Amino acid sequence: MAGPLAGIRIVDLTSVVAGPLATQMLGDMGADVIKIESPEGDAPRHTGPSRSPGMAALFMGLNRSKRSLVLDLKNEGARDAMWRLISIADVLVHSMRPQKIAKLGFGHDTVCACHPRLIYAALHGYREGGPYSGQPAYDDVIQGQSGIAALMAEVAGEPRYAPMILADKTCALAIAGAISAALFARERTGRGHHGDEAWKADSGRPLEEPRQGHRIRARWLPELEPHDIVEEVGRSPYEERDCEDCEDGQR
Repeated sequence: MAGPLAGIRIVDLTSVVAGPLATQMLGDMGADVIKIESPEGDAPRHTGPSRSPGMAALFMGLNRSKRSLVLDLKNEGARDAMWRLISIADVLVHSMRPQKIAKLGFGHDTVCACHPRLIYAALHGYREGGPYSGQPAYDDVIQGQSGIAALMAEVAGEPRYAPMILADKTCALAIAGAISAALFARERTGRGHHGDEAWKADSGRPLEEPRQGHRIRARWLPELEPHDIVEEVGRSPYEERDCEDCEDGQR
């Protein structure tokens, strides 16, 4: 059975975790995703355990439902091939810094001037035009800046990162949703859309409840800690044990 995005072609210029996870979700929904990699390959190919060289578990868990193509975009011939792909695509998504993608000749203004129906999705560490615009970002950096590490200190007693790639994964959900919405809007208007996703902004979403806790505590409940307002008394995982450890075989 064809998925809801069957017939949609996505050219995927993203790397590492956030972008590849987003395009994988779109591929799972039926889109034809063509992943573009440099000759060196995407970094997760060589990160963590693997059974075969260049096929690490992390990479395989982020890149199913895709076709793959190697293009060295520093070469003119590869850029020509990229333009041919864009001409038959519905979506172009990349995770390069604005100055880098523009230098290669695939900035938003250049591409969308030629292909006005294209959905152009750009994933950056920070919002374009902001004080950190154009700077690189990694999950650890974003967890620190967005307040996730500080929130962990309220439970662990010291700042810690969440034990997962939280910033990338949160942003991936936002990217997949934004691209889906842009495709729907194009059906109504006939026009493409340019969207920028910033890791820092999206990664702050899991902190909405604790932030609300700070506001509530300051005005009405000064005796409670911010996380107490969200993590109510008794809200914790249940402990588990085997039946042999229970009296009379009861749990």
